Amino acid sequence: AADAIGASLIATAHHMGDHAETVILNLLRGTGTEGLGGIPPVRGRYIRPLLNIPRAEIETYLQENGIGHIEDETNADTDFARNRLRLEIWPRLASINGALTEHIASAAAITRRENDYLDGLASELLPAEGAQISCEKLQSAPPVLQSRMVRLLLRRLPTGKKDVGAVHIDAILRLTETGGTLSLPSKMQAVCRSGELILRVLSPSPPAQELCWGENRWGEYLISLMKVPDAP
Repeated sequence: AADAIGASLIATAHHMGDHAETVILNLLRGTGTEGLGGIPPVRGRYIRPLLNIPRAEIETYLQENGIGHIEDETNADTDFARNRLRLEIWPRLASINGALTEHIASAAAITRRENDYLDGLASELLPAEGAQISCEKLQSAPPVLQSRMVRLLLRRLPTGKKDVGAVHIDAILRLTETGGTLSLPSKMQAVCRSGELILRVLSPSPPAQELCWGENRWGEYLISLMKVPDAP
């Protein structure tokens, strides 16, 4: 829809409650400082102008100004982890500290700033382009930056670092010591040989087919099959 109307940005309605919930959910799944930073205010074309505003304040504004809104019909479905957290657990946490949402959002902002700073240091150690790096250079970097360097390299792939967790990052770092090949989510692959770590996305396998005489299209390849005289 944004492309159809020529919009350069897409604004979403995520609010402070969504932000704080995301921090807790990321913590429960096991996360680093990136996940503890919660929902980023800006990511590419997406902006979230309401991220620092509590839901109750937004609802009050809508009521006072007679503005309608659409409630997601799945919001009450406790089969979803976020809804269980919001409806069942959050009220109990709020009974301990009523400013729970604000405090978590504040902590996330601090973490996000520190995470951005460390990412900046890590990016200075990477090559200007591409998704490969000398194993020696990666291993000689401060340990706190090594996993960040790998994550930043993964972001340069067409798939990004989708579904890649801490366990995969650790496995890639071990690969730089042992050499070899490692399969990653989303058909990504890490290869370490001749002292170089290469991150790449595997091309889809070409369809199985029989080759005929003449030109054959096989995936992204064009194969010519012809008879040649026997060598004398």
